[in-house]
Amino acid sequence: MTDRELEQLLRARYAGQVPESETAPGDLRVSVAAIPATAPAPLRPLSRRRNYSLLAVAAVLLIGGAMAAGSGLVQFSVVPPAPSDALLVSPGPSTSETPPETPMPTPTPNLRVGGLIAYTKSTRRDIPENLWIVGSDGRGAHPLLADPKNTILQGWSPDGADVLYQDHDAASSSSKLYLTDSSGGEPQLVETGCVPTASSWCQDREVAFSADGRSIAFIRSSNIVENGNVVGQRNVVVTMDLASGRTSELNATAPFAARPGWSPDGRHIVYTRWGIGFTDTLGQFVPEEASIWSIDPDGQNARQVNPAELMAYEAAWSPNGARIVFESSTDEQRDLYTIGPDGTNVRRLTTDGLSQSPTWTADGRILFTRRAGSDGDDAAGWWVMDADGSNAVQVMSADAIGVPPENLSSTRPIWQPLGGAAIVPPPYGPGEAAVIGSPAPTPIPPASRASRNTSTR
Repeated sequence: MTDRELEQLLRARYAGQVPESETAPGDLRVSVAAIPATAPAPLRPLSRRRNYSLLAVAAVLLIGGAMAAGSGLVQFSVVPPAPSDALLVSPGPSTSETPPETPMPTPTPNLRVGGLIAYTKSTRRDIPENLWIVGSDGRGAHPLLADPKNTILQGWSPDGADVLYQDHDAASSSSKLYLTDSSGGEPQLVETGCVPTASSWCQDREVAFSADGRSIAFIRSSNIVENGNVVGQRNVVVTMDLASGRTSELNATAPFAARPGWSPDGRHIVYTRWGIGFTDTLGQFVPEEASIWSIDPDGQNARQVNPAELMAYEAAWSPNGARIVFESSTDEQRDLYTIGPDGTNVRRLTTDGLSQSPTWTADGRILFTRRAGSDGDDAAGWWVMDADGSNAVQVMSADAIGVPPENLSSTRPIWQPLGGAAIVPPPYGPGEAAVIGSPAPTPIPPASRASRNTSTR
């Protein structure tokens, strides 16, 4: 738009919108009078007035609107896309890549492509586990590390840029934690202050980032030694401030804690508390007495979340903090449930007895594994469903993942987050260590296995 055209529009706007009684300041009157009379309609007589805000506002709106219209940027509100619409797209296979033998399921509106899934892969129980990355469309599967040994996925950073993993040495029963970016860059050691000795075994594992990227929570396992003899194992939730390295052992979570996870607001940590257990016919350990608990990061207010009649473990907080998903089992039957953080409104999501290892996607759905049933292996693989258990669809089959159906539970897939906070950058080193909070409260005894899993969706 030329200057002359803008002037003409300004004069026309003023002539059409300013009442006869309104007047303009003298200096503006002189300037407008000097403009050639090329407007579509003549201007009304101009005279001095006390208040000229109406003309000023009209000019600003006209000029701003004309500039925005000329550039195609007129927007009155901006609605960001849902996380599922903005997930990072995994690079597809090269033209020389051989298509998988098992075709991927046809995408549905519930299966939103894009993003990455990290998982632990082992093709046989006697082969070391390695960390793998695959696009959620099933393409581009590859090991994350150039020289993996025996690595186990721990989780993504809140912004989805980095992956935390455990490098485990089975021979010495020792392990270290590392951080790498999603392209498998140079690993960064995460020092947590767990140092095993000849008389005291120590291992930190099952790590989770807080949503603000400033802290981690993990399980510290160590020997219980009495009179020089190892009499048991102690598992306790520990938090670590990444900037200072300060570690805090949450005393109330000992001695049977597992798999901690932060609430989105960082005010609570959910974890599993287990006791004795048994091994099912597939050789998988099932905790006989397991419950999910919530505790504050300062080690206070430990309380059981699940009802006593329902065994619960493998808990994970939803992205909006409204629900906690967990796994429950009776004998060899495994199903998924959700519950409110206050322990109310239990909902059963699956009834096939084959679903386990639930985690959340960035847009509030649930990613889980489904082992093979007695009628065949077609349904074995990774699945995703809405938070209420509806619209379940298979993401990848066991064949496409490249593991036997019996190994699916160990893959523990985690969908890449997006748009969260960046983490405190490494290096990380241990700082001050403290034990905080009161001793562990007495859990509510679970009911017998025969009476469990009675809740409905």
